[in-house]
Amino acid sequence: MGLCNSVGLAKELEKVVEEFIGKKVFNKLDIKINGCPNACGQHPIGKIAFYGLVRRVYGRSVPFYMFLLGGRREGNLQD
Repeated sequence: MGLCNSVGLAKELEKVVEEFIGKKVFNKLDIKINGCPNACGQHPIGKIAFYGLVRRVYGRSVPFYMFLLGGRREGNLQD
């Protein structure tokens, strides 16, 4: 159900962030990117996350990303 090009976003994000903060810092970031709103890509638990959605703009469906900040995982998954 991928609605957006998550690979394309990842490549561009890597270029921009590395330019501003460097590759060492970028590699330590917890970034999750998913091309659809389902949580298969685990975007709700990323400290920085993007997931794809579709919006109507002037009557046309247009892909866009929702930005999430500060995700975490709580609870005991072994229960």
